[in-house]
Amino acid sequence: ATTPQYVMAYDRANSAYLNLAMAGADITLDAVGDIVFDAGGQNWYFDDDGTRVFSIAQVSSDVYIGAEVSDKDIFFRVNDGGSVITAMTIDSSEAGRVGIGTTSPDYLLDVSKSTVGGVTDMRVFNEATSDAASGTRGIIAVANANVGDPRLVLAVTGVADYHFGIDNSDSDKLKIGSGSNPSAGTNYLT
Repeated sequence: ATTPQYVMAYDRANSAYLNLAMAGADITLDAVGDIVFDAGGQNWYFDDDGTRVFSIAQVSSDVYIGAEVSDKDIFFRVNDGGSVITAMTIDSSEAGRVGIGTTSPDYLLDVSKSTVGGVTDMRVFNEATSDAASGTRGIIAVANANVGDPRLVLAVTGVADYHFGIDNSDSDKLKIGSGSNPSAGTNYLT
């Protein structure tokens, strides 16, 4: 007897699983309409040779997407004009750092791009055109007066840093100066 390449079974009476198996080949699902995965257990798992690597789960009314292997990152890839690029990375080995334009984020949010002869922009924009109360804010904050200083640092990497920030240890004075630490800056507004 020849071993079949695939087995399709559904036990309606016992709500048994449907198992598909193909030795040494891919399995392709092709439908003219939609392909629907309906899991009463609210979880979809993706395994590789018995090791759980990825999951999608419904918890209450929320959806959780997860890399299940320790310290494995999630990469979002797109086709940009015929070239596949990594548009965004979530680095799980670095406590969930997010990189846009980089696969190795150095900060909690790291936006990086090589723009030869151009400018790399980041924008927060309010599209409202008729209400004077409409505005836009970029907020850099610390939790309270017992912690460090909120600051904006402008830098030419390896050459110079300048800061604009609040010195929490000096009566919350607004300071501007060289380096990245407001305590070394000059009082601008008290």
